[in-house]
Amino acid sequence: MTTATLGSSGIVLNDVDVFGVRWSLQAGSDLWGNSPAPREVSGERAVAHGSWSATRYFQAREWSPSLNVYAPDHDALHEARARLEAAVSLAPFVVVGDEPFFGERQATYRRSGEPLFTEETPTAARASLSLRADDPAIRGPVKSTSTGAPSSVGGLVWPAMWPATWSATVTSGVLRLTNDGTAPASVLWRIDGPITDPFLIDMDSGTALRTTLTLAAGEWLTIDSATHRVLANGDVNASRRDRVYGSWFDARPGTTQVQFGGSSPGPGAKLTATYRSTWI
Repeated sequence: MTTATLGSSGIVLNDVDVFGVRWSLQAGSDLWGNSPAPREVSGERAVAHGSWSATRYFQAREWSPSLNVYAPDHDALHEARARLEAAVSLAPFVVVGDEPFFGERQATYRRSGEPLFTEETPTAARASLSLRADDPAIRGPVKSTSTGAPSSVGGLVWPAMWPATWSATVTSGVLRLTNDGTAPASVLWRIDGPITDPFLIDMDSGTALRTTLTLAAGEWLTIDSATHRVLANGDVNASRRDRVYGSWFDARPGTTQVQFGGSSPGPGAKLTATYRSTWI
């Protein structure tokens, strides 16, 4: 069964809350609403047939769920209305859904219209909401994966005694990011030193993001592919954006393989990627 929690209000759609009120999505009120329309950027060609288009982005997501509300008594129904109106605030709030096929996903909404609440009986009402997600993306739970810089430790050393053993510990320096969604997922990269001039390469496209800096042991760098913010040691006043060049990339739907490397990596050098599967 599909359920959805409205922010921190305690209201759970398709379930009973701690006050004994059941909030049921009416038939046809799908979670998340329809996929948003593209934000049209186009025009007629001045000296050629047809038109040009630079449409690359979606509009905001609109969601207008209709609810059946069942309360244990009339006072509880009045209180439910007040709690619902407070829950769908002008300030952004997170809606967390749990769906049979997708599992847990979430989006951030705010009120965009008047919430309607009509009493049908002393203990039952119909409600409808108008919600807007300025960021239209729906995202899954946080995923995180790490790798060290390419290295090989061990193996056969000459001169060798027989019988010899060739075993070695090899670190490929390759991360595999799995985006189960339908849209590119932004990634928060963290690079831990010691390493000089670390770089990231999308192995499928060849797109590379490179740096010109040195991280000592215990130092780290965060690179946010969504905001293009680059910070040293998590300090908002220590931007290193001017030390990063190349092409930015996200985790595409499916699998993205990323090669991590740099000059003179030490044994603690590490790349960590944190992201969420993303749908539009």
